Amino acid sequence: MGDLELDGLPGLQVISMYAYTPTGQPYWLLTTGNTIQSSLETLHEDGILATYTAQLLESRGGPCPSRAYRPNTVVPSPDGNVTIRHTSATQGELNRDGTSRQDIPR
Repeated sequence: MGDLELDGLPGLQVISMYAYTPTGQPYWLLTTGNTIQSSLETLHEDGILATYTAQLLESRGGPCPSRAYRPNTVVPSPDGNVTIRHTSATQGELNRDGTSRQDIPR
């Protein structure tokens, strides 16, 4: 699929992923938003430190590492939603539209 990059400041999450379609066409998945810290009750019950949920955007035809930049073709389009649940300072899980789950280590 591709490499997932997580970055941000306290409370702000920035996620980008460079990937390829099954036919080999490159694209980016991007999202940015706020991370919400869990209440003590949620932390105690579920072990979730913080949660991030935002719209995921897909972008094609732009500044991909192996292609020439074509700014007139870069049109981000909605590609579902993403949720990250931080379970510790170094672990978490990423869910895309509630259907696919991926563990994410720091």
